Formats: sequence, structure tokens, C-alpha cells
Amino acid sequence: MPRRRPARSRGVLGLVAALVGLSVGPSGAFAETPNDATTPTLESMQLASATTLHPLQRLEVAYRASDVGSGVRSAAFVFTSELGHETAAVASGTAAATGPARVQLLPGQPGGTYRLTTVSLTDAAGNTVVYERDGRAWSTPSGAVGPTRHTLRFADLDVTYVNPGSDTTAPELQALTRTTPERVRPGDPLSVSYTAIDTQTGVNGVVVLYENAVGRAHHLDVSGPAAAHGPVRGVVGADWADGAYRLVQVTVHDGHNLAVYLRDGRIQRSPTGLAGPTTHALRFADADFTVDNPSADTTAPDLTLLRLSNGTERHRGESLWFQVRVADGGSGVALLELTYADPLGNGRVVRTQNQRDFTAGSLHHPIPQSWPHGSYRLENVRVVDAAGNGVHLLRDGGTLLTPAGITGPARHSLRLADLDFRLVPLPGTEPSPSPTAPTAPGATTGLRDVTGSHAASITAVVQAGIASGYPDGTFRPGDTVTRAQLATFLARALNLSPVADHGFTDVGGSHAGNIGAVARAGITTGYPDRTFRPDDTVTRAQMASFLARALELRPVTDHGFTDVAGAHAGNIGAVARAGITTGYPDRTFRPDDTVTRAQMASFLARALDLPR
Repeated sequence: MPRRRPARSRGVLGLVAALVGLSVGPSGAFAETPNDATTPTLESMQLASATTLHPLQRLEVAYRASDVGSGVRSAAFVFTSELGHETAAVASGTAAATGPARVQLLPGQPGGTYRLTTVSLTDAAGNTVVYERDGRAWSTPSGAVGPTRHTLRFADLDVTYVNPGSDTTAPELQALTRTTPERVRPGDPLSVSYTAIDTQTGVNGVVVLYENAVGRAHHLDVSGPAAAHGPVRGVVGADWADGAYRLVQVTVHDGHNLAVYLRDGRIQRSPTGLAGPTTHALRFADADFTVDNPSADTTAPDLTLLRLSNGTERHRGESLWFQVRVADGGSGVALLELTYADPLGNGRVVRTQNQRDFTAGSLHHPIPQSWPHGSYRLENVRVVDAAGNGVHLLRDGGTLLTPAGITGPARHSLRLADLDFRLVPLPGTEPSPSPTAPTAPGATTGLRDVTGSHAASITAVVQAGIASGYPDGTFRPGDTVTRAQLATFLARALNLSPVADHGFTDVGGSHAGNIGAVARAGITTGYPDRTFRPDDTVTRAQMASFLARALELRPVTDHGFTDVAGAHAGNIGAVARAGITTGYPDRTFRPDDTVTRAQMASFLARALDLPR
């Protein structure tokens, strides 16, 4: 996935990514206007609500902002409590140009003083400016032009939240022990018993994280009522590497507050200001175990040839053609990904998971109309095998192995600079896209019901051949998505070949081969009773897990959502951190809501970086 944020922006923009979305929820990413490299400007701001607020009341900010290019598309005013809890008043879409920005304060949030700490504005081209309380300002991506200082009075917008019933303590982990044998094999069960208490709202989730000698992590978790007493359970996977697995951390949460117990005896809390001990005496070593799986693959793939074969000057609508030679003596090559920096500093990704590309030794990537003209610099190349072993080949000849302890080269001899290229206009035929005259939604798909915030994403997935409309000329964006349909969408998106031998007892019909394909790829496992339940609707939590597995994203437990726990929590965190999905303005993810066809299109368009 392309990352468009500098390292310093992850805290602020990570929260904004989880909070700023269009009113319908997981909307498409900002449309890109290649000629706009100037950030919006915040001219003034003031508190439009009372300075003292109570649960379920709205914090509201009036402001005036301008943008000389593509127009303001989102505004987020981030407030931080004395305990470190963050909440943001947001405005998005057409409302962002004039405001106000709003957020409802929830009963679960801690009371006290909330200080305005940052303000971010983003335009329709993806240029963002972040104003900080100390008078500094900075912009992203790296090529964006914006202010470096400001004189806005942040203190004038501070508020007091009166909430005497709020929960200001995290759960406490008192004991834990492994209850399954110390030596296990693939397919064996794992179980860890524990004692955890929470004196206010109760324990709502426990996540146990293990790591082996090469740095590969696996987690077990339990959520809901069962989390109060446990245990956490799991099964040793066929891809778990041979050797010792150490318990490195245990996270316990109550739905709002969490405590992370680390192997070295430290305890970390979120929000950071929660009261409680900072160390523990739990014996993590008593929960360690060893996997007997000598055939597991722990060697990175080997990329020996990578060449841009059709010239270094290209036009929109053409393709980039690459010659490749990559091998893996273990589980087989699963992913090749090239990350370019475009003229504005944005990341542009060329990727394939198609085995035919690896076999044929070539791949091509159509150049989207949204890519800006100018020079493209190849920053790094990533190759991953089916066991999850990966190597990043850096421009300076260095390598980065993931997980860190696997076997692989420390240096490489490929000349990434030889794959740089320029994107130039085709004389007389490529006028620059105009932000004031967008193409009518659905015009390029022929679908008459494609409108609104998801229109660009629907158009993208239809044009990419991932989804299609119905014979009556509709897309039916409000219809829910079944598990069978999602399997087909993912199989098309990842170029997976149909697999007839799927092993499920309830699968047949037109989706069967695609269900088998995503099952073989490890994207879904079905249910313990060997059913896939193809006609069940897909929830937002399930969609996150499908995508996290498809993109090989590592679980992220610190997801920032107030209503996320259980088996899908790490995957929800992973896709949120990757910028694939956003939450709602009240910091919820609503994991049990069903996914519509329109929302599915936005998920996939973001995940695959489709031009929109």
C-alpha cells in the first residue's frame, strides 16, 4: 500500500484517518487532482459550543478555511484530555469548506479539561496541513506547499467535560499460565488461562501475543463476556516456524481503556494518563511453548532480475512493462511490490500476486489517469513468499528482512535507479484534469445508480474488472454483500485462479471456484464444521479480516476504536493503520454492521490503490 505520510505525521494523521470519513461511513479516499500541490489555509477558528460540556452534548468548532486549488475536503480539530484521551471534531465532504466541525462526547470518555492540540485540513488532492498548539505548522506529502508557523490561539478553544461516571481505570491482569503442552505441532490446540479484573465496566477483551526467534508474531484473543474469565485459545498453523515461541505481551481492555503487560515487567496504558501500577511480576516464561515444524519456510525469496522493458518515458493510459526473475525454494513467491515516489512525494505502488507473472517472468501495470506528470523514482521493492517471509530491496543496495530473523541477503546488486521513469503528456490529447469539472459519477461505467461519496470507488472497481453491474444497468450500491460474493471480488482483485477442491460442505454454483481460490490463498478458512456459509452477509469486522489476510498485514492491537475487540480486532487495526478503512466520528468502527456493495467498492479501491 502506498504510504503518503512522513514519519512525524503518524500520530495526528493516524487519528484523523480513523475519524474523518464521509457521513455514510467507510467512504472512498480523497480524489487526486495532480496539478494541486498547495495545502489549504486555516484563517480563523472559534468555539461554537459551551466551554463546559456534559455526556452526549456536542463539541462544535466554527472556522474559516480556504484552498486555492482543489478545495477543502476535510477538517479535524483534535482535543486531548489530561489522561491522554483524544477526540476530534470533524467536518468532511462539501461541509468541510464552511464547517462547523462537530463531535459528540460519549459517556465512556474521561472527564476533565480537553485541550485543542492539533488542527488538520486536507484538500481534494490529498494535500494536508497540520497546525500544532505551539505555533508550528507542517505539510504532507513532502512536495506540498503550506505554512510553517501560525498565530492561531488554540487555548481559546479548550473545554471542560463534566463526566463523573466515566471509567478512568484499565483492567488488571493478575495471573496467567499455559494450559496446553509445552511442545506442539501444526494443528494442535493452544490455550492460556488467566485472571483479570476490572472494577468498573468489566474486562471486555484479552489479546496474547507470541513471537518466535525470527520475529514472526502470532496472537490469540478472546472478547465479550468470555473475556472476564478466559481462557484464550487458538490452533498452531501449518506455517508456524519451527522453534521456541516467547510470550511478549498481553493486552487487556474494557472497551475504552487498555493495559499492555510486557515481558520485561513493564505495564503501558492507553490513554496514557490512566492511574495504576507501572510494573508487574507475572512470569511470562511459564506460558512459552515450542513448535515442532522443521519443514516450515524461513527463507526470503530471491529477486535476481528486475528491468523496465518498455522505456523510461511513458504516457497516461499506457502500461509499465517489467522483466522479473524471482525464486523461492520453500513456500513459493506470493507478492512482488514496487513503490515509486511521484513528483508530489506521494507513494505509487505497482504490485502483483499473480503466479502467471512470476512464471512468465514479466508483469505490466496500466498507468492511471490520476497519476501526475513528472519524474517517478523507484524507492524500494518488496518480495514476499507464501509463508510470509519478505525482503525489502532498498535503493542504496541495502535490504530489510521481515520478520527480522529469517534467512536472506544483507545486500543486493539491482540498480533501482534504472527503473525510474518520466510521465509526460501526449501532445494535444492529455489536458490536465480539472477540479471544477469532474466527470459525472457513473458516466464511465454506464451504471445509472452510481452517485454519492462511493461513486469514484465503484467506478474504479468496475473498470478494474473486480465488480460489475446488473443487466438492468444498475450497481445496487445499497445491497449487502454475501461471503460468496466477497470471495469472488477478492479472487478477481488478486488474480487468483479458480480452485474446485475447496473442501467446504455447503459450497457450489458460480462462486465455488473463487471461494476455493481465496481459501487456498489463506484469506479465509471457513467455519470449524467445514462450512463456508456463502449466503451469510459480510460484516465490517469480517471484511477487515479478509483484507488483512489478503494483503498480509500484521495485526495491530492499538486500533483506537471504542467498540472493537475479539478475533477481528487485530485485523481491524491493521487495515485502519494501512489507511484502507476509516471509522466513524464517534471513534466507533461498528464491526457488526453489514457491508454494502458501495462500501465494499471503497474498501477494495483503497486496498488496491485503484485510480479514483
